[in-house]
Amino acid sequence: MKKLNIVSAITISLMLATGVVGIGPVFQPSQAVAQSVSPEVGRPLQSARELAEQKKFNEAIAEAKKADAVSKKSDYEAYMVNEILGSIYLQARQYSNAASTLEKSLSLGQLSAEDTVARTKLLAQIFYQEKNYGKAVEYGQSYINEAGEDQDILVIISQSQYLSKQYTAAVGTTQRLIRSGQRSGGVNESWLQLLMSSQFELGNEDGVKDALELLIRYHPQPRYWRDYLQLVEKGLRGGTTKTALDVLRFRLSVGAMRDAKDYTDMAELALQEGLPGDAKRALEKGKAEGVIGSGPQAGRHDRLMTMATERAAEDSASLSAGESEAAAMATGDADVRFGEAYWTYGQYDAAIAAIQRGIDKGVENMNDAQLRLGLAYLGAGDKANATAAFKKIAADTPESIIASLWTLKGSI
Repeated sequence: MKKLNIVSAITISLMLATGVVGIGPVFQPSQAVAQSVSPEVGRPLQSARELAEQKKFNEAIAEAKKADAVSKKSDYEAYMVNEILGSIYLQARQYSNAASTLEKSLSLGQLSAEDTVARTKLLAQIFYQEKNYGKAVEYGQSYINEAGEDQDILVIISQSQYLSKQYTAAVGTTQRLIRSGQRSGGVNESWLQLLMSSQFELGNEDGVKDALELLIRYHPQPRYWRDYLQLVEKGLRGGTTKTALDVLRFRLSVGAMRDAKDYTDMAELALQEGLPGDAKRALEKGKAEGVIGSGPQAGRHDRLMTMATERAAEDSASLSAGESEAAAMATGDADVRFGEAYWTYGQYDAAIAAIQRGIDKGVENMNDAQLRLGLAYLGAGDKANATAAFKKIAADTPESIIASLWTLKGSI
């Protein structure tokens, strides 16, 4: 499944935060465990701090290293050297040196419990900045274990796992991050993109589809609909002309038409199904979007528009008489077809009445009839009855898949 040919999944590059992370303010060494420092250590450290305040970082580092070179330092003195040197490295944006120095300081056991937790978070951020993703995950998870859920650190962990090709782990962490966002009232688009791309790398087509559905729910955009519908269409291959028309109708409704061919295909399928109102609507929308009526196919587009317009006018004028004939028939298939025609012209109350009458009399394809009834109710703004109609469609049928699309759209 690796070659999904899904544009968003391939090109997102995830908007991963591979640039500078928010490391936060430069800390000062904790005074809670202050002890004495020998003059041999204290003097160069004091000089280093004064030079750092003047932003003379190279000189400050050199002074701090003099203190580090003193032999037989106590654990507290070693801690102070590493704290001050680490702080200067941070100010100088020498993050790799800062990480190793502050990691040494942490290992000396001089930090308070609170400062230890804060330090693990800082180290996760710095190691991520330095693309040391293994360490970023290690310290990030340590921080989460001690401090509890933190969305910023979950982002660092999940992105580090993704960038180190630990895609299964990235899926799990990102799903945890998304659940956290759902509880707090906000799911970031980049989290969902990360989930989708991780599933894509794993070759999990269902996972990609689920991630796209979440993107549509929280950040609906035509490009996500286009990718989602590409997967839906894959499961509908070999379906009927009506099913193909239904997918294009839905594409039109969510602004996910891909090119002029989608508009002309919809028009031609609608004309083939005896629904010129749909054909006219598709071509008019394509013309408004600037993709129909221009380019080398402009003449063909114009001829198709003329045909659709003429047939729609004739069809609309004859609907009432035709519906009366259908109502007199013993079975309801014709009623449903006339109801669908009313739906294409936006006459939703008339559509509901005709389709319901057909269902009451009995139809050959009840799944299709319930789909048409649900769409008519949606057009009329009655979501409750639309949902009730959709629920009567048998599962795992093309009609149930089309109904699920409209349900997803209505839930946004």
